[in-house]
Amino acid sequence: MGMLNSIVDLWLRQIRHAEKVKFRQFGKTAQRAWRFLGKDNKGVYDDDDDYQFLQQPQHRTRRNLTTEYCRLMLPYVHHKVPTRLVTPSRPRVPAALLGMPPGVPAPDSPVQQQDNVRAWLMNWFLNWSPGQYDLRGEGRKSTTEALIKGRGIVWHEMFHTPYGPIPGSFYDSVDGLLIDPDCEHSLRDAGWIARKRRRSVWQVAEEFGIPPDDLRGAYRSHLQKSSDEVQGDTATDAENDAADDEASSEAKGRGDIVEYWEIYTRGVGLGHVYDTASDELKEVATAADQLGQNLYLAICPGLPWPMNLSPALLASDDVAGRITAALQWPIPFFMQSENPWPMTPLDFYPGTDSPWPSSPLEPAMPLQVFLDLAYGFLMGRVGVTSRQMAVVSESLQEAFVEALEKGSDLEIVAVKGSVQKVVKDMFAVVQFPEISTDLYTIIQMVEQAFRMAMGTDSLLYGGEGARQIRSSAEAQIRQGNLMSRPEDMAECGERFQSDIARAEGFMARVAVAPQTVAPLLSEEMAAMGPMGQPQMGRLTQTWAALVNADPARASMELAYTIEAGSGRRKNKQKQQDDVGMLNQTIFPALLGFAQSTGNSGPINALIEFIGEAFEVDLSKMQIPIMVPQPPAAPATQGPPPPRAGAPANQGV
Repeated sequence: MGMLNSIVDLWLRQIRHAEKVKFRQFGKTAQRAWRFLGKDNKGVYDDDDDYQFLQQPQHRTRRNLTTEYCRLMLPYVHHKVPTRLVTPSRPRVPAALLGMPPGVPAPDSPVQQQDNVRAWLMNWFLNWSPGQYDLRGEGRKSTTEALIKGRGIVWHEMFHTPYGPIPGSFYDSVDGLLIDPDCEHSLRDAGWIARKRRRSVWQVAEEFGIPPDDLRGAYRSHLQKSSDEVQGDTATDAENDAADDEASSEAKGRGDIVEYWEIYTRGVGLGHVYDTASDELKEVATAADQLGQNLYLAICPGLPWPMNLSPALLASDDVAGRITAALQWPIPFFMQSENPWPMTPLDFYPGTDSPWPSSPLEPAMPLQVFLDLAYGFLMGRVGVTSRQMAVVSESLQEAFVEALEKGSDLEIVAVKGSVQKVVKDMFAVVQFPEISTDLYTIIQMVEQAFRMAMGTDSLLYGGEGARQIRSSAEAQIRQGNLMSRPEDMAECGERFQSDIARAEGFMARVAVAPQTVAPLLSEEMAAMGPMGQPQMGRLTQTWAALVNADPARASMELAYTIEAGSGRRKNKQKQQDDVGMLNQTIFPALLGFAQSTGNSGPINALIEFIGEAFEVDLSKMQIPIMVPQPPAAPATQGPPPPRAGAPANQGV
């Protein structure tokens, strides 16, 4: 097993190098930025370095503009699951090349007809599947992390439904992603990526066929803690904490939660271990070589062999075939040129000298720190300047002092001597210095600088702006400048959704069997036919013939996009203004077109847009297909009147 131990040691060292590079290029800033989101003051400033110059006591409050920025941008960038569009990648042949007369469209060839049917089936499936696993929620969490840290990701996996396994895209924190530390530019060029998984020992043992006792859990679940308490475990809180400590090797054996790394390689493979492979492990090197260095490995710290190359697997029958199946990727995403990884990232500001992006919050983080400190200092000063202190003479009568402390609305106190002399000479109120107005001015300036750095202008909050708009042209210019950054981020979100659709489309073509889609198409798989093959309905046969394909074909025959703006929050005021303009300009023309040709599709599309703008269901108001009336025939004329002097016509 020396070769397998070398594999584990090699990759654990690679992972440590990747963690250091990630922390330097991305992680340090991302962790700092994430602490500003929805955390109290203690969670953000644990080390107290930022408060060392303040005198105790002081208020540790938050002016959390970071949360405001995230809540403002999130519904604009990602509001709902967008409408997916699938079109054939194969270009249509121009009619002129086929010798068609000008103005006559070229008929679809048999290949184009197949492309259209294939695109229709995939369009239906990809707009149905997101509702089965809540893509909106997964994408919303990824977008939140991208807005703060700079990158949000979803991992693409097959998940089980009552119909069978279908593709899905699931959020996981970018904290668990590692990238080849030798990659300097695009993520596409990386030699490998790794995903940190944290799962139950029993789930991992069942998936990889490993005895649970061979896995050393790094943590104890609350279920195990509760079970220990029921069984009379008298461990103290300190011992329980030690059992959850990763650094304690003895504690790792007690846990029922295991952490491991899933590694996807492209061009790296098993590295230098080929030359040191023993005779009994030559099958591993041979299988790795046949897979073209596109390998999948599961490495668990503390386990001397990869979990997908367990001793039980190597000792089984048909070891060569089982090793090949264990080392290959679950889904061969490496066949895709756009994104060869089983995950899709959302980056608003990609890095130019590393595969890691920049955090959108990075330029405003020092301003956020200053605002927190300034608000804490300001609230501390409020407590000082709002104090009331009265200085009285020791010879002042006790009744007068008691009346001051009591604070009644109306109280009569009798004093000896002149009242004015007593109040003037024996009683005084100390006036504390007021808070400097410069502090309020500076805070407003810093808040404005934060909003400028983050693109959250006051107009996005519904404000009126710094000065009044004097013309419609100025309003359009201001609107364009205001929305340039949100529009750019929304376009990144749309590209993210298009990439998710492309990945799920690829998975559907290579991994969704006809048996899965048959009930969805209202067709059932019949019993075996005379040739031993299942009898399929027409649409299911079409799925098997046109949709299911090998990875090379599946990656190139279809194009996946989303309907522009369908995932954003709609600007209802703009839509309603557009409705008024369209009704005045093109509605009469569309109505005339429908009456003359019977094609009511364009005018019904306009009616649907009107209903969407005003959030009213107008489906029952759409115009049905109208059959154009033939032109009226000219009226028939009777025989001309007889001429003068001519004999009248005689009946027969």
